[in-house]
Amino acid sequence: MNRSIRNRSSDTARTQSWSFRDLREGLQTTNDLLLLGPPSGGKTTALWRLALDLADDGHDQPDARLPIVVRLGGRETNQSLFDLLQQALATANVSDADRRQYPLPGHRALANHLPQLLDDGRLVLL
Repeated sequence: MNRSIRNRSSDTARTQSWSFRDLREGLQTTNDLLLLGPPSGGKTTALWRLALDLADDGHDQPDARLPIVVRLGGRETNQSLFDLLQQALATANVSDADRRQYPLPGHRALANHLPQLLDDGRLVLL
């Protein structure tokens, strides 16, 4: 895969491309990614896979970075990204095939720790 990033360390924008097979490699190389592609091209699936891989890699490491998938489309006008993250975590649930909702207590517990996790650089926002 080819991914382009913007180098934030300078005042002028500089774009570089890298090739890698695994999004974890790209994240490790650049510390941020911009995933672009056509509709139904697998972007969301790739992000969910990245979240799963990161969680699996760090499940036994107490200081591992935590992947958080947040849909920006749910953001309200004038709502900060922090407020969106906190709301998404505090109300996190999953639906089954019959559309029954099941709360995700682990996600909900993270909402109370969000400021500290952000300060510590422990979150990977996807």
